[in-house]
Amino acid sequence: MDKSKASPDPTDIRRVLLPLPPSTLDAEAVRVVTRLAGQLRAEILGLFLKDETVGRGAAVPYAREVRRLPAAIVPSSPEGTERQLQAQIRWAEALLRKEARKTGIRGRLQVATDSVVDTVRSVSGAGDLIVIGEPVLRAKGMDSLLESLVGGVHPVLTIPPWHLLPPLGIAVVFAPTSNGVRALQTAGQMARRLRRTGITLLVLNDDAERDEETIEGVRRFSEAHEMHVSVRRLAALELPHLAKAVPTEGHGLLVVPRPLLQPAMRQMLHTLRTLPGPFLVTP
Repeated sequence: MDKSKASPDPTDIRRVLLPLPPSTLDAEAVRVVTRLAGQLRAEILGLFLKDETVGRGAAVPYAREVRRLPAAIVPSSPEGTERQLQAQIRWAEALLRKEARKTGIRGRLQVATDSVVDTVRSVSGAGDLIVIGEPVLRAKGMDSLLESLVGGVHPVLTIPPWHLLPPLGIAVVFAPTSNGVRALQTAGQMARRLRRTGITLLVLNDDAERDEETIEGVRRFSEAHEMHVSVRRLAALELPHLAKAVPTEGHGLLVVPRPLLQPAMRQMLHTLRTLPGPFLVTP
């Protein structure tokens, strides 16, 4: 058997992983990301991150629980906390399955007690796209989450406001390397499935001596995928330059190969999170 033919295309997105911490459980996030999975013709796996420390905290003497309706402060117990978590799990699972059926894709929920990074590593496989919402990154203990996930082997899509999906335009920060080509192929696949007819290539000025190689690669890509590619110069991978270069005034999807974020990974991710639109980091 020819193994090359059996090997999956590394840029072919077949499943979307959506981490769902209880503290930021959001129905709109589930709906939007499920619709995105449908457009990408991928199934969706929701990862409900059950924090065991919450249950242990409820067992501490004098622990209290604040209830909204009716307003009251009552003693908290491990049993009561567990019942609330189980109710959240049932609600999230029912919502995910309902939205997946409406979109015509497979959808299921998995409950995990490990950290987000450990859970993703244990369940992920070839063809996975990890989707992280900004509210998740603002949750307690998630400060270094994005950096850890981006350091893995799967593309990571980060979305500020959920209503910005699907993106209005797609741009790729490009260098004529194997990582750059992979990022371009991933962007092309997403553009086709999101019914976009073109993408924007942002070429860093320090790659000017490789212009011929870049232009030839763009020509081959454009012909193979029957997609228009426009090229813009990018002075530097910094916020002012990115905001001007990304289509639709920074609200488009920006695709960045991970090697371009190094060595200052944390600083670069902070810069990307400042943009008003979503961004995708490819391995």
